[in-house]
Amino acid sequence: MQMSFKASEEQKEALKKIIGEPEFPPMPPELKAKIDEAERRRQDIGEQVWKQVVSRGLKDLLGDPITQETHEICYDMEEKEINGQHFMASTQMYIQPKKSELLNGDGDVPVVN
Repeated sequence: MQMSFKASEEQKEALKKIIGEPEFPPMPPELKAKIDEAERRRQDIGEQVWKQVVSRGLKDLLGDPITQETHEICYDMEEKEINGQHFMASTQMYIQPKKSELLNGDGDVPVVN
């Protein structure tokens, strides 16, 4: 059995008032500091990686130079629990070409006749 309902904008607003916006407890300052430190370290490491990649003149699999303008640093992530808190931890760093509206869904450059 499947049911669907249509609600007017007025009804949607009324439901929002009844249900309310979810309230999250404030983030403890210690956790906020850890998150800020992790972000700063990620940025520092990213800068170091780009310096090495550019200074060595590395090229991607298509033979194009790897630059910050054309490529991005990505991370494989996994969830970790530490003292009852859940975090995402990077397991591997890699560089891939940035996505472009000029590319088709396969990542190949479309053929123009």
